[in-house]
Amino acid sequence: MQGVRRIAFGPYTLDLRARELRKHNVRLRIRQQPFEILLMLLEKPGEVVLREEIRLRLWPDNTIVEFEHSINTAVQKLRDALGESASAPRFIETIPRRGYRFLGTVDQVERDVTIADPLPDAQAVPSQTDAGQLRAVRNWRPLLAASILLVLMTGAWLVMRKPGTGRRLVLPVATYEAVVSPDGDAVVWSDARGLVVRRFDTAGEKRVATTRAGDALAWAPDGSHLAVSAATNIYRVRLSNGETSLICPRPGPTRGLTWSRNGTLLFAAQSKLYMELFSVPVLGGAPAQLTVPGLTGGHFFQPEFLPDGERFLFAWGRREDEEAGLYLASLKGGRVTAPVLLQKSIAAGRYSESNGGELLWLESDNLYAQHLSLWGTARLSGERRKVLEGVHSIPGQRRPSFSVSRNGVLVWTAGHANAAQLTWFDRHGRVLATAGQPIEPDFIRIAPDGKHILIMPTIGPTRIVETGRDGYQPVSRVVRGLWTPDGARLIYRDFRPSGDRIVERTLGTGQIRELSSHDGRLNPRDLSPDGKILLYVANRSLQYRRIDGAGGPPRQFLDNWGFAQAKFSPDGKWVVYIAGGERAQIYVQAFPSGGLRTQITPDGGADPVWRGDGKEIIYRGNSSLYSVRVETHGSQFKASEPELLFPIRAPRVTADSEIAGISKDGTRILFAQSTITDFPPVVYMMTSWGEANR
Repeated sequence: MQGVRRIAFGPYTLDLRARELRKHNVRLRIRQQPFEILLMLLEKPGEVVLREEIRLRLWPDNTIVEFEHSINTAVQKLRDALGESASAPRFIETIPRRGYRFLGTVDQVERDVTIADPLPDAQAVPSQTDAGQLRAVRNWRPLLAASILLVLMTGAWLVMRKPGTGRRLVLPVATYEAVVSPDGDAVVWSDARGLVVRRFDTAGEKRVATTRAGDALAWAPDGSHLAVSAATNIYRVRLSNGETSLICPRPGPTRGLTWSRNGTLLFAAQSKLYMELFSVPVLGGAPAQLTVPGLTGGHFFQPEFLPDGERFLFAWGRREDEEAGLYLASLKGGRVTAPVLLQKSIAAGRYSESNGGELLWLESDNLYAQHLSLWGTARLSGERRKVLEGVHSIPGQRRPSFSVSRNGVLVWTAGHANAAQLTWFDRHGRVLATAGQPIEPDFIRIAPDGKHILIMPTIGPTRIVETGRDGYQPVSRVVRGLWTPDGARLIYRDFRPSGDRIVERTLGTGQIRELSSHDGRLNPRDLSPDGKILLYVANRSLQYRRIDGAGGPPRQFLDNWGFAQAKFSPDGKWVVYIAGGERAQIYVQAFPSGGLRTQITPDGGADPVWRGDGKEIIYRGNSSLYSVRVETHGSQFKASEPELLFPIRAPRVTADSEIAGISKDGTRILFAQSTITDFPPVVYMMTSWGEANR
């Protein structure tokens, strides 16, 4: 901890110099021993700090003291300061008879300012020695050293600006989505504080607005403003004073936006069935949906204007496509010209003016570049070259975790494509088996036989995998499928331009039976244990209807939007679901009578699943799995305080994703565990990358 000044986690900040603990910048009362214990836990997040280590730290001179009782008292005072209990820990887990473990994430580490030399030239890929050092740096356990390696000072930045040096720096930025400014002098990202800018010629960060970018942000061409997609709107933010102005309401979740030199904002957003392209003046107005000749029945992602303000890059593909097409088109007079396919990739490409103009894209987690000729019919020409190895991406959003400035400053996040491995755990967190290959998951359901699993990835076909096997059986057109009780059929959403329908397909024969139809969106949620009642979303409400031939109209169960992951209890008398905003809570409500709901989570949660006997609900909270014991007596529902089971690595998923399951007897827990072990991510910046890698 030498040189460290402050450590931030959750809403708390530990000031080592003042020896103070603050919450939202309000000082909390904490004595020396609880302070030291918290510091020890933060030094090794995720690792067990033994009681003997605590004894030696607090009483190093063999002081005679009843230290067992004293440690218990100090830990309890620490928990009181953090507002938690041993039965429902958020930050401090008790390891019986051994010690304690810090469960949270260290969000930021601030060191005393020092001048650091730039790292050695990064002409291609680090050597094996360098790679080993970088792996050690990226390991989040030893206090997330990657976030604090270098502070970028003016002198170092001036060295970096010399043409042809091709040098690389580590940015002390804990994010996957740092976006470099057009002039290459700064990066911006969004976190719990709002929009944050770090200039390369200063040592500090500046919060420019409290607005958080929900899923997209972009620089103005002159670097004076930002465009931000947040909540249900798109805003314009002035960097000098944080002044925020509404540009337009957004049609739905956005997947990339870009600001042209002509004052037009172009963005991709959900509209009915697909992600479509929209344009709007940056000064405000109503967004206009654009038609792109020749591209229908798929999704648009991550548009980016070229410097001329008319031509733009974008990615387009269908959900079943493993790779998207990278296209170039022009926007003139509100109309889009016929696009030109340039390349295939799991994520969108970026344009650089360096070396006469190049397209940059990802292939097998590596960054490639090739000359993009813009004369006549646009095309890639010359040899392609590998610029970097190991770059992070989010395939489901077709979002690459790199950006490049007009003058060739490249910023990227190290790693690989966001993915998770279906993993069976015992109740102590020991791995028992895996199923299928790593993919970016969106939805999973365990078959009645307990061996087969239906998994819908964010991209690529829905598939059935088997425990202990890495192969899969594709099932086309199945979206959020539900198993029937006999395991012989699937119930799922079927897309249609005229409106969705929910159908039942017999596995093997492929025979299809329509269960429900609607002129809008339908989304199946769960099937009652007896297979007679379907729970689904329509008209932004949670509805149900009989599908066993008994007939009857659809009925409404929940009438307000904002819920997700609804599931029947094993006896069909209760429904568990999540509802709320960023800190969604888990609730249980009687079915079909409804009535008052019972909140079972004290501090947010997701992925609730019932044990086969209905006496337990497993859920994910923060980075751990928890258990809630359940008792029901007629119309009465009682739930215990959550009990920590074990920590997990949660992948990046949407609020509506379902990536957990449990065996009927409750002895095995299924979770799609992230394959990314480095957190916080390591963000790099390189200048003159084009010259350094030729």
